[in-house]
Amino acid sequence: MDQLHINFRQIEKLVNLGYWEWYPDSNKLILSEGFKSLLGVQHDINQPGQFIRFLKQTIEIEHITELLRLLKKVKQGANPEMSVIPMATTPTQTKYFEIHTLCTKQEGSFCISGTIQDVSERTKYNILKEKEARFERKIAEIAARFVNEEDFKHAVTTTLSEIGELCMAGIVALFRIENNSIKLEFIWNPPYSPNMSLNLNQVPPSESNYLIEMIKEQKVAFYHQLEDFPGIATETRRLLMEMKCSSLLISGIQNHKQTVGALVVFRFIKGIKWDFSDIHMVKMASILLSNSIRQKIIYKQLRQSENRLQFALMAGSLGTWELDLYKQSYFYDERFANIFGYSNNTLNRLPEWFKNNLHPNDTSNYYKILDECLEGTKKFYELEYRVKCKDGTYKWISDWSIVTLTDNEGKPMKMVGIIQDISRKKESEVELVKAKEKAEESEKLKTAFLANMSHEIRTPMNGITGFAELLYHNMVSDNEKHKYLEIIWKSSNRLLSLINNILDISKLETKQLSLYYRECSINEILQDIEIHFAQQIHDNQQIDFKIVKQPDAQANFVKTDESRLKQILLNLISNSFKFCSKGFIEIGYRINEELELEFYVKDSGPGIPDEFQKYLFERFAQSEKTIDLNKGGTGLGLPISKGLIELMGGKIWVRSNKAIGTTFYFTLPYQPTRMNIENLY
Repeated sequence: MDQLHINFRQIEKLVNLGYWEWYPDSNKLILSEGFKSLLGVQHDINQPGQFIRFLKQTIEIEHITELLRLLKKVKQGANPEMSVIPMATTPTQTKYFEIHTLCTKQEGSFCISGTIQDVSERTKYNILKEKEARFERKIAEIAARFVNEEDFKHAVTTTLSEIGELCMAGIVALFRIENNSIKLEFIWNPPYSPNMSLNLNQVPPSESNYLIEMIKEQKVAFYHQLEDFPGIATETRRLLMEMKCSSLLISGIQNHKQTVGALVVFRFIKGIKWDFSDIHMVKMASILLSNSIRQKIIYKQLRQSENRLQFALMAGSLGTWELDLYKQSYFYDERFANIFGYSNNTLNRLPEWFKNNLHPNDTSNYYKILDECLEGTKKFYELEYRVKCKDGTYKWISDWSIVTLTDNEGKPMKMVGIIQDISRKKESEVELVKAKEKAEESEKLKTAFLANMSHEIRTPMNGITGFAELLYHNMVSDNEKHKYLEIIWKSSNRLLSLINNILDISKLETKQLSLYYRECSINEILQDIEIHFAQQIHDNQQIDFKIVKQPDAQANFVKTDESRLKQILLNLISNSFKFCSKGFIEIGYRINEELELEFYVKDSGPGIPDEFQKYLFERFAQSEKTIDLNKGGTGLGLPISKGLIELMGGKIWVRSNKAIGTTFYFTLPYQPTRMNIENLY
């Protein structure tokens, strides 16, 4: 029993899980060691009132209310419930726990039990992904603002305030670097804090030069704590300490490969580190500021020029086009034409090219927006659509267009636009959706697996504890003792097998599983397997169990990991017995054309549906995909077999036809042995 408790604690630790039980009638509470370890319970708690007092120290009141509501709902007969609760495990750390609850009846008394699992990493990952998505949307808004906003100062100050709020900053400042000096250009403070000034006059010229070179060299620099700031900038660090700055992030502003400024974000809250979203947000904002400053300089230089020339130069590497509404003709520049695989000379000689190559699904929306501009409802538009390239493929483009010339009556005469190839962005969006769906599917499978695992563990544990209690209290006759001991023995073996599977899958995942090769006889392994399944063969008279052995000693005697080979075959044969109720089960092996050992396990069962075959060797797949078959098991047998086979240098595959049967094949490297056959007998 002690060993079983130890193994149960190991399982809890392995899957980061805790178990609890509450008996409302006796007001008794039982917490497993894993539960106490996860929540940091330092003393014995056996009553709900004590536990509620403990929770009040770690959970906010609304979450305690939610937890009590959950327990009340389960007690009233609801289906098993799940909730995620945040808990402050330390003064500076909050963890998220996923709680599963269900109500059962044991020996006439109601019992509310469940599991608790640390899902902090998953929850924080979801929070981070949501934060990244929010930042990406904000970056798109900032980009649009600098394209459409005529008031540059307002655009910059608005952008700084948005950066500050999203990054939880105390100050966001835009500095101008000119003639080896740093000057403050714009500054933002949150409305709830007093205005703070940055007095850079006290910074020595040597430190200013160092900081300028650092910004030029690193492009983006961040410091999670002020102690990390370069020691050479002593005076600058002193000024930051006087400001009570705790961390800062710096991103250079470039203009034609020359550093002309820096975007600096200051924090005054200790313990918060810069994450990828913060760094990406500030970096992208600095790029947009760089582009905006560059465009602002260009605009000043070319404000007396025609609008078409202004847009062409501002666009940089973007393609530009012009529509003459009076002549009903397009003009495309070279960059525009190159995006679609043409030269502009060719494209400008094809007046119907755009109309004929606009994607059919985008045509209606494009001409609807264009008509609104021509009617005067809109002066500009921003639109995404697809256009066919010279090679027949379609590219997604982002198109910004504006009316640049009107007649005396205000009727549009000319429109100018810039386009950008966003095909990669669209592909990334599709990949992101696929990744999200895959993550959700993985999480769903894991949840189903844990629920199934809880059932698989409880079933033998209930058998062990129940019959052990009867034996302990000497409540059975001598004739029944042998029967009960046999049940305890079988339940213990089942639980031990489950634990071994969990340990094996863990070792395979962490690449800590070792192989032990020795000379052995495959025929003897098959003979041991036949003995192992002797009882099942006897109980299943409708199944013809057949083992095909090789009489050739060259194929029979090999060097391999005998125990792991036997484990693989046992897993595959057990599956055949599980799903095959009548017909035959056949096991055999041979040396194939590639000089590999090839094994097969064939049965006449119902077969495996095509749509499920791709999930067969994935962890946890059985819990979700075949749970309706009610065959039991954890779904780890095939993934473990696949992992062992690949670790031994082989491969595994399946062929199955509905109503005909299933055959699993796997290969292993063939390593012949010089074992003296006579010594085996």
